[in-house]
Amino acid sequence: MTLVRQKESPLRRLRGRRKRTPETERTPTSLPAADPREGDASRIDECPRKAINAERTHLENHPGRQDHETETRGEEVPAISLAYETAESDIMKRQPRNPQTDKLVNERLISMAYGQIGMIQALAGFFTYFVILCENGFLPWSLVGIRLQWDDRDVNDLEDTYGQQWTYEQRKIVEFTCHTAFFSSIVIVQWADLIICKTRRNSLYQQGMRNRILIFGLFVETALAAFLSYCPGMDVALRMYPLKYAPYSPHITLLLCL
Repeated sequence: MTLVRQKESPLRRLRGRRKRTPETERTPTSLPAADPREGDASRIDECPRKAINAERTHLENHPGRQDHETETRGEEVPAISLAYETAESDIMKRQPRNPQTDKLVNERLISMAYGQIGMIQALAGFFTYFVILCENGFLPWSLVGIRLQWDDRDVNDLEDTYGQQWTYEQRKIVEFTCHTAFFSSIVIVQWADLIICKTRRNSLYQQGMRNRILIFGLFVETALAAFLSYCPGMDVALRMYPLKYAPYSPHITLLLCL
């Protein structure tokens, strides 16, 4: 009986020639040791940290930043309410926007937001500020150059345009009242700004006031302004003093201009 020897394939011969290293002899690649001079990467230098914390504390305690945060938080709800506004009635009659030429942010939008509405709002605030000063005897041209005397606690006989003498406490009451009037005038003109942003072409009569979130936002903004104006302690926290009722409001005219 003759046995036929099976021919070994070249691939099998190559596998047999390879030298396999046992698992115990394999050594993992060692990582380079960390330089002890570098230290932990998560550690931060104490000096920059102290400087950052000091700057943060200064900004948080700054009255201007607090006023800006209060105004910004009061505008959050009215701004969000525009997302719930229904589409205009003639929106399907308009031609589609050309994305190549009709940009969402263009010169017209920028000029409208900053050149017209923004200027009118700033004018309303400054106009009301100087009206309060004029009502108390300080005309605009008499305010030039009296800042050092105005903030001096030892000066209790500062004269206004008509010769009346004002103590330090009386001057600060007038100043804080001007702050409140400026803030209130901005809130009032923001009413008109929110309403005119409802639509692009249709009038308020055509669009209506059916957005309940927008109406709620107007009440929230007004309630926040009233709380900050008449809550006790705001003269220390935000330098705001309660306003006295007047039969007229100097910023109503600028509200109608919007």
